[in-house]
Amino acid sequence: MAGPTGSRDIQSKSGSRKVVINGRFLCQPVTGVQRVAIEYLHAIDSLLAAGELGDIDVEVVVPASSPLLTTPALRQIKVTPHGRYSGHLWEQLELARYARGSDLICFGNVAPALSLFSTRTRVLTMVHDLSFVYFPKAYNWRFRWLYRVLVPLALRRSDVTVTVAEVERESILRHYKLERKSADLHVLQNGALREGVSKNTPLQAYAERAPEILYVGSLTRRKNAENLLIAASTLVEQEDTDFVVIGANGHNFSSAVGGAAYPPEFRFLGQIDDASAVYAHMRSARLFLFPSLYEASPLPPIEAMANGCPVVAADIPSIRERCGDAVLYCDPHRPESIAHVATELLTDHALWNQMQQRGLEKASQYSWSKQAQRLMAFLDDAAHPAGAPRSSPTGA
Repeated sequence: MAGPTGSRDIQSKSGSRKVVINGRFLCQPVTGVQRVAIEYLHAIDSLLAAGELGDIDVEVVVPASSPLLTTPALRQIKVTPHGRYSGHLWEQLELARYARGSDLICFGNVAPALSLFSTRTRVLTMVHDLSFVYFPKAYNWRFRWLYRVLVPLALRRSDVTVTVAEVERESILRHYKLERKSADLHVLQNGALREGVSKNTPLQAYAERAPEILYVGSLTRRKNAENLLIAASTLVEQEDTDFVVIGANGHNFSSAVGGAAYPPEFRFLGQIDDASAVYAHMRSARLFLFPSLYEASPLPPIEAMANGCPVVAADIPSIRERCGDAVLYCDPHRPESIAHVATELLTDHALWNQMQQRGLEKASQYSWSKQAQRLMAFLDDAAHPAGAPRSSPTGA
């Protein structure tokens, strides 16, 4: 995107370019946006350790008054507590002051307004989706008001703007009537597994796996919790299988399936933030069920495929874009369709083997490392416009 600040040479005192990452996500419960930010943080740290990002100094800054809910194991990136405030106030005031004179990366949909209007700060903002527009009842009025101001501001004023899917790019451009070329709003699909996590474990065949159907995600209306639970109730009764849920339970789905008590085969494990523990469940389950009504660039289906677990997913554009022909699709509005497609996969072992292989091949196309290289290259392009010398190639 052609940013408002033009070409600048932002450097740290040591002479290298200074990059500040907005680390507020490390103080938040881990949902999709936080997961993406954490994976990018690890990938950037690994690229720095390998010397693949040139002469830059990267620091992740967090509000000192907020406890860290995620403590990443980083080799090159320093975690710096700063300021007295927390939440949006910290982000808008104290982070903006701290990042002045640096490149600033914001993974959480919004950026400090002061930084966006600064002539001394280059800003990269990742806008994942417009769910606050699509599902207003899922958010309180203060959140909606703030995002209605800050998201379009970030889209118009950031030096680099990134979203996570072509479907979302088109939606964003259409909703805000942004008249610009497609290349001005970059698309970076999310990655798959974090490099080095559970990749060396042999994959299990169908017969070696536990009789389990797995779902990873929150149990909310936009995730289609009601139809998911009704379909799962049918499946555990007909297919002699358990249904395992990893994720937060929405308050509307705490005790019943269609008005009846949960079957004993339902197991709710709650939120699990350890990726390797989630992957272990994916490597032992026979089927991954994901009939969500709305997604931008969903992580769980790709992670399940990377762990050899075939997927039944909702037939919606964003999942089609991300998963292609590597999953079996169902009508998410009809529990009988969800159950029927899942039954087909569970009972046809040749189809199961075929979908496992397709899933492995599709998941191998996604890489956090490659996406992090591209993200840093976008920032590098903003720092060094066409014709200007670069300090080092990014490898993207």
